[in-house]
Amino acid sequence: MQLEKSPLPARPASARILLSTPATGNDPLSEPMIIFEDCSYRYPHAGALRPALDKVDLAIGTGELVAVVGANGSGKSTLARMANGLLLPDGGSVRVKGMSTAEPGNLDAIRETVGMVFQNPESQIVANSVEDDIAFGLENIGLPVAEIEERIEEALGVFGLEELRGREPHWLSGGQKQRTVLAGVMALQPGLLVLDEPTSMLDPRSQREFIDYIDSLRRDGTAIIYITHIMREAATADRVVVLSEGRVVADAGPREVFSDEGLLRSAGLDAPLPVRLSRALDAPVALTLEELVG
Repeated sequence: MQLEKSPLPARPASARILLSTPATGNDPLSEPMIIFEDCSYRYPHAGALRPALDKVDLAIGTGELVAVVGANGSGKSTLARMANGLLLPDGGSVRVKGMSTAEPGNLDAIRETVGMVFQNPESQIVANSVEDDIAFGLENIGLPVAEIEERIEEALGVFGLEELRGREPHWLSGGQKQRTVLAGVMALQPGLLVLDEPTSMLDPRSQREFIDYIDSLRRDGTAIIYITHIMREAATADRVVVLSEGRVVADAGPREVFSDEGLLRSAGLDAPLPVRLSRALDAPVALTLEELVG
């Protein structure tokens, strides 16, 4: 598969129209966008094996970027699917803007609030053109035609897809497909964006550009759950949550998490390269190469 090589276009200031949440930052007095409280989940086919999630407590506020990391099978994707009610906890609760995912009457509103981008964009592409794919979700929530057209144009511009609007998504590069999916999700104006390994199909340059886009969304007020196995991406988050065997074993700033060698070892993780170099040089912990050499 051909990967996206060209730089992403600059994101214009008018892109704020895509965001329903004001840039209020992490206000400790405001209600969290999402709360996982004492959440447990066991897949029906798992028999007597340990639960995929085990008594997880987690709260994420408006404009907060939280990276979720862990070894394979630690519960990351299960957590993502609980965020909008795709999975319901066996124990505990998930509340989005105060709405419980266990109440069927809340699910439409919750799924309008929570945007999901999965590892494989092919699984979310449903239309025969980029433009129609963006329109799909907007039409499903019954927006007026004029507003649908406005949001489509805005999304095409924000994500640099104007020249691809009539193209069939399945023939696009990996990066273009991912941008198409993200454009369709963000056109719905979610207050919370859940990203499950979203850069897995991108080359390193496109990964960096994608992270820049996500950071701009965070600055504009979107709450973000960012699930990744790439530690340099997790190092850009406000907080890093470490899952191990379905449990939260750490929830702190990236510098604190990646400074704890014992924690990372027990969770089956490596620190980002700059952190490892910092240790080798007996220098203060640096999260980026720029910080290390600066």
